[in-house]
Amino acid sequence: MLKVQNLKKSYGKRTVLDNVNMNIPKGKVYALIGPNGAGKSTIMKILTGLINKTSGSIMFEGREWSRRDLRKIGSIIEEPPLYKNLSAYDNMKVVTTMLGISDSTILPLLKKVGLGNIDKRPVKQFSLGMKQRLGIAISLINSPNLLILDEPTNGLDPIGIQELREIIESFKSEGMTIMISSHILSEVEHLADFIGFIYEGKIILEKEYDGSENLEQLFNGLILSERRLG
Repeated sequence: MLKVQNLKKSYGKRTVLDNVNMNIPKGKVYALIGPNGAGKSTIMKILTGLINKTSGSIMFEGREWSRRDLRKIGSIIEEPPLYKNLSAYDNMKVVTTMLGISDSTILPLLKKVGLGNIDKRPVKQFSLGMKQRLGIAISLINSPNLLILDEPTNGLDPIGIQELREIIESFKSEGMTIMISSHILSEVEHLADFIGFIYEGKIILEKEYDGSENLEQLFNGLILSERRLG
């Protein structure tokens, strides 16, 4: 689905991403894991066209990534872009109107993320979990092949985290490819099919994950090794 080779991002003399290589298989959940400031959001911003790479290549569905591919990529980077004085339906209607997509897609998507019975209250009255689910519904409006979620569990309570896991699992069962980032290892252990550990702008491990390894122990061991080498 997505192949990243020697991806680099620099701001002046400061290197944020240092020759990052990633392989994200189709129809799987890929978890990009690392501490705050490691470069997770920077990678996702490049993949979604929010910022430009300094160098390197990105292949999407077998060809060089271009901005045209954003039609097939849904995303939430940092936090959902919501109009707080509008209802969930009207927030989605703004996007369908901009994209020229029929409003008939709105209610099925709200139902899909567990907001099918929501009333007309403004988004500013939503819980954090409800806002996150609405953001995901908006990211699905263009029927993406790849869904990118940056720290999707940030601030959610245990019930909200479990609901989000179930939503992501349902997307995977439909064949969607999902990339999520997190700095909380326990939150991705139940979701990830593949993991990529990032530390100080470098991918230090990428592998298939079957849930049998303790991610915290694995990651901490790798960090210790990196620090000794550094």
